[in-house]
Amino acid sequence: MPFFDPYGNLSTPANPLYIAGATVIQHTEVAAGTTADTVIKAAPGKFYGFLVTTLGLGVPHIYDNASAGSGAIIGACAASLGVGLGPFFEGGITCSNGITVGGGLTNPAMTVFWS
Repeated sequence: MPFFDPYGNLSTPANPLYIAGATVIQHTEVAAGTTADTVIKAAPGKFYGFLVTTLGLGVPHIYDNASAGSGAIIGACAASLGVGLGPFFEGGITCSNGITVGGGLTNPAMTVFWS
């Protein structure tokens, strides 16, 4: 599904989002109601934010972890957050271990931005 960055530029897997010069921002979709933890990146990297694509009652957390939904929380999606762009960190949040989204039956669908 194509989407737009905060500046109105179209971003797709074939046309990745660029921030702060030549940094390539990847994105990974997490389906609504995914109960298992979703490993976004199993190595050090940066977390830039997320886009909620369908509503959910759950509160997914994003962790600085290479393999599990535990440890330092680097992001969260409030249950009251509507469809649209959540917090977006232009410089990214440095993750020394990796990036994992904690699973939950009532979590919304979301797209996570990372490098």
